[in-house]
Formats: sequence, C-alpha cells, structure tokens
Amino acid sequence: MSKFSLFFSFFILTLLINFKASYLYLGKPEYKTISKSSAVLLPNQVKTEDKERFFKPPAIAASSALAMRLSDEKIIFEKNSDAKLPLASLTKLMTAYAAEKSKGKQNNFEVLIPITKEAVNQEGDDGLILNEVFRSSVLRDIMLLGSSNDAARALAGQTDKFVESMNKEAKNLGLKNTQFFNPTGLDISKTESGALGTAEDLAKLVLAILKNYPYIFNITTREEAELLSENGFSHKIKNTNKLVFEIPGLIGGKTGFSDLAGGNLIIIADLSFNEPYLFIVLNSTYEGRFEDMKNLYQFVKEL
Repeated sequence: MSKFSLFFSFFILTLLINFKASYLYLGKPEYKTISKSSAVLLPNQVKTEDKERFFKPPAIAASSALAMRLSDEKIIFEKNSDAKLPLASLTKLMTAYAAEKSKGKQNNFEVLIPITKEAVNQEGDDGLILNEVFRSSVLRDIMLLGSSNDAARALAGQTDKFVESMNKEAKNLGLKNTQFFNPTGLDISKTESGALGTAEDLAKLVLAILKNYPYIFNITTREEAELLSENGFSHKIKNTNKLVFEIPGLIGGKTGFSDLAGGNLIIIADLSFNEPYLFIVLNSTYEGRFEDMKNLYQFVKEL
C-alpha cells in the first residue's frame, strides 16, 4: 500500500470516529439532573459536591418554618416544624374555627355579641366600645384582620368553656402538640404563653379551616376594612400583615407576636393557576417574620 493510500485510510477512519463520538454524546450532559422534590425533601440523597449547587435552603432566622403544597399536603421545606412554640395571635385561627364549629350546620347563623368589660380590658386598643354589639361574623373579621384581642375575648364569651372547646377541636383534628390556654394567644405571664403548638399542627388547622370554613380567611386578604357594629358605629381596621400586597395570589394569612412567641406568620397563597401553598414561620422577630416569609416564599416559587 502506498503512503498516500495509508494516509487517506487513516484520515477517513479518524473522521468516522469523531462523527460517531459526537453523535453518541450529543444532548447528553455528564451530570445528573436533580428533581425539585429530591433536592428539597431529600437533601441527603444529593451528592456532597452537588449540595452547594442544587440545595440552598432559604435564609430564615425563625426557629421553626414550614412550606406545604396544599393539593397533596406535601411538605416542600421544613425547619424544626415539630418544635413546640408559643403561638401568640395565631391562636385566633382556632378561636375562629371553634366559633364557626359551634354554629353547627347552619354556618350562616349569626349571634349578636356585646363588648364586655373583660373584652375592652384586653391588651391593645381596637376602638371597640363597652356594650357595643356586633354580629359574630363581623367580630371574627375584626379579630383576624386587626388581630384584635378585644374581639377574640368577646367572641369567646364564657372563656373557660370556650377554651375547653378549642382544645377539644385541637384533639379532634389530631393536633397532638398543641394546647390553648386562652382565646387570644396573649402571654399569661413572663413565663407562660397563651398557647403552644407546632408548625405541623398549624398546617393541620389551616387545612381544616380551608376544608370547612374557607371564608374565614377572606377578610385577611384586604389591606383594611370598614366594619360596622349593630349600633351603627364604624370601625376602620387595618391588616397586621405587611405582606398583604407583596404576595401575589394571597388566599389568607395571620400574624402573631408576643414577648414569648416572638414574631409568627402564616401565609396561604396560590403560586400559579390553582396551586395553593401554605407557609409558616414561628419564633422570628417582629419585623424578621416578614423577611423570613418573603425568603421562604421566594425559595418555593423558584423551585
């Protein structure tokens, strides 16, 4: 074989090998794609060298946090979600639930409730007047929108019996690590909180509200509302949730704060078409709860 023929054969062989190689590897990257769920829910399954790249948890200063996809109740993120912590005014979600449950099957049944001396003596001033009378639904809205302790105390009526019903409902819902001591969530003393619970239990409570009385959350999507008593007095109530306009698709929310609890916050939001998520932050700071919530929300949204 001549030198030219040998060189030509080698050249053709080289072209074939290169062509085959590029064909075999075209569109097949050498790294594995990690799914959203495995990156978030099972970080232990991610290779050590890939953790920094694929799993970067949100910056959350709160002691406890949870994010759940409500369609299948799948936990997307959690941080000490089983930690039993003071609930502060998140307690008012159970107050609202127990009050609605007491109406039985007639959910539209309204009770006229007076503002008692015990109610106006609660911490905070919401402008409610002694002996002023409200429909129960209006009082509930004042309680949830403005986190009114006066409204919560009035709605509870005979406090001992009402708190007993709150704990009964907690048991019925399987809230094994939750206990209520008053209807407001206010600290009882410097060492005793008005309610204790976990993010996991709060998720169950929110699910129960959305299933049975979803309208409870309607008022919490507004920045403020003008609510009337049966006496004709108007009360302008502002939302305690600073993120009311910063979270697209807001379905509901509730704030909570006390010396023992620190800053608490619950948000329910639709991230896309009919894709609701629940976000919970416990034991942050007064302002930090909002920053924690934004970070948690953004983390889940970008998955």
